[in-house]
Amino acid sequence: AERLIVEWCEERERREAAESSGPVRRFEATFREWLELKTCRPSTLEDYKWTLKGVFTGFHEVYLEDFEAKDIESFVKELERKGLSGRTRQKHLFLLRSFFEWCRLHGYMQRNPCDGIKAPRGSKRKGVALTAEEARALLWEARKPMVKQLKDSRRKKWEQHWDPPEYLQLAILIALTTGLRRGNIIGLRWKHVDMGRRKIVIRAEEMKGNADHEVPICEELHGVLVSLLAGRDKVKPEEPVIGVEVTEITTSYKSAL
Repeated sequence: AERLIVEWCEERERREAAESSGPVRRFEATFREWLELKTCRPSTLEDYKWTLKGVFTGFHEVYLEDFEAKDIESFVKELERKGLSGRTRQKHLFLLRSFFEWCRLHGYMQRNPCDGIKAPRGSKRKGVALTAEEARALLWEARKPMVKQLKDSRRKKWEQHWDPPEYLQLAILIALTTGLRRGNIIGLRWKHVDMGRRKIVIRAEEMKGNADHEVPICEELHGVLVSLLAGRDKVKPEEPVIGVEVTEITTSYKSAL
């Protein structure tokens, strides 16, 4: 009881000292302020907002001055227990380190609790190239209704009918023939497509590498794009090439896969 009283008094004194030097700030509100001031691609900003909502939930109501190195170490360990890859753990730790450094520079906290803490890098992912047959099979599954046999824990079977979305085959064809990232495929607009030069041109601010990117349009993809434009007098530059506005294609892609 005596130890708890001493700790409470020390915490009260420290909090009063922090309040006298400036406003006491909580993690969530300050993190949102940081995001509003941060300059980055819209997709990156949305990823940071999702991370705040889905990963940093345990930090939301914590006062900035209450963070210690042990809290960050426990957070990294918890990510590891949840099975997140070393690459993902590093990404979250880097985001926290950048945020806390901004807080330190603005006088919101005395030190960066992430200093000296590292997340294991983990093994590098190996790229997988599809064979021509695998690519054809994937494109076929993305266009036809599919019936799958699934099993539950009791070994019972049932049929699940799935109609792929209309845009999926085109999205996969673009991926196979250009190597563009999923975000760039979803965000691909007709303004990026130069049918005369048969090239897709994406500016630096829309690319993860912050460099202009040009990729040729192969014969197969060119034929599909020509058919999409047939009979149209005018195409809006901001219209999605895949035909609809979507936020992700991972679920439908995995079903086709």
